[in-house]
Amino acid sequence: MNENNDFILLPPSELEVMNAIWEAEKIFPKPILTAHLLEAMPALKRLQTTSVLTLLGRLVMKGYVRIEKQDHNNNYISLITQEEYRIRACRDFVRAVYLGNKTELFAEIIAGMTKEERTALGKKLPKKKA
Repeated sequence: MNENNDFILLPPSELEVMNAIWEAEKIFPKPILTAHLLEAMPALKRLQTTSVLTLLGRLVMKGYVRIEKQDHNNNYISLITQEEYRIRACRDFVRAVYLGNKTELFAEIIAGMTKEERTALGKKLPKKKA
């Protein structure tokens, strides 16, 4: 993260590159090369390499990624897991949009779900112990 360890919600283009890093880390050994990112997330190929490098530079400045230079390659290492990012992004969203009221958020989500989705959700929820 940044110097103050403050959470910074990433804009869509940077999040797309961060998702590519997380996906590449599942497939390739760390550290990750730019070529690994493009292989892990083929959608990034629509961007020019310079654009991807610019986005990676922004992620470094924000403290989400570290660069290690090896020979003539830049290797990228994530400094936050996808799960950590999702948890913090959800907390920020609930705070900002629902004023911290999780009940309202879940009520809206559940109201928009199909019967099948509600059944699947019920199966994933922890069972109460008597």
